[in-house]
Amino acid sequence: MEPTLSIRFPALSDPAAQATVRTASDEISATAKTTVIIHYTQTVITIDTPAATRASIEIPETGLYLFVLAAGYLVMERTGTDDVPVTASDNHCQALYLCEGDYYVSFAPGKHRVVCFASGTGWIQRIKQALPIINEISASMEPHQQALIFPRYELPETLAKYLLSLTYQSAEATSTTELDHFHKLNGIIAYYDTLLAKTRNNNAPRRNYEEIVYAFLRHCEHAMLLQKLLSAEAVAAAIHVSPKTLNRAFRSVSKGAITPGRMLQHLRMATAHRILSGSEDVSVQQTALMLGYAETSAFTKTYHKAWGHLPSEARSFAGDSLPAIEPRRPE
Repeated sequence: MEPTLSIRFPALSDPAAQATVRTASDEISATAKTTVIIHYTQTVITIDTPAATRASIEIPETGLYLFVLAAGYLVMERTGTDDVPVTASDNHCQALYLCEGDYYVSFAPGKHRVVCFASGTGWIQRIKQALPIINEISASMEPHQQALIFPRYELPETLAKYLLSLTYQSAEATSTTELDHFHKLNGIIAYYDTLLAKTRNNNAPRRNYEEIVYAFLRHCEHAMLLQKLLSAEAVAAAIHVSPKTLNRAFRSVSKGAITPGRMLQHLRMATAHRILSGSEDVSVQQTALMLGYAETSAFTKTYHKAWGHLPSEARSFAGDSLPAIEPRRPE
């Protein structure tokens, strides 16, 4: 069935952009309204159709899109796998990480109301410490993938009511009100991320402490090869354990001798030496920034304490290695 409805969401980086809806049939009525709440773009789409209608959805910019279908029924079409039906609910949300491109949705006969809050990848990266699971999953997207569909969740009643109440705010809201909405939306996205983490933890097979420590080491080594910034808390989220469980695992395996933070520091310094001793093109300052140090002086002090020489002297000690500290990765 050819689309008889065309919906274009606004570009998230353009505050003046508006959603548009076009229909090829006089029997279908549709409206779209867009409001910007600092880094979030709020779009409300209403559709009234007498017959089943297929719609094309244009996403002009990659980002995280949080949908609430307040009324109606639709089916998200997918290529090569099952379609995803979505029923109306005022307390369920569906999050989608959508890449720029075209998508297709089928609406059942009747009235539909879709409320969407979206944010570009730039803002999601800025608050990545609050969104470890969403960031981990979105970072794992393969080049051929256009979208990632996160599980649908039931939100607490008070949170759901607040989410939908934003729809009725005037676009001329005061800056104070807008800032309050912005913080609440950050909280909603972070809460959604927490639900994802809990679900993944509940569904993950139980691991013993040795397996948890091994997963920690493996994730750190992989991330540092890609020169990604890490914290013990972020690694814990990535391997689907709580920071407390991670600490208990290290305490048990090392008999209290090593903490996750100390192990991470050890791996970070080993990575720093590998980078500095292997390339003349990377400066000490660049290496410090790669490994999460805001101040080069703090990095230099930590490096010197670990290696006994300055970072600028690393090439003269290219064959050196740090003494191994337990726990070692299982063979």
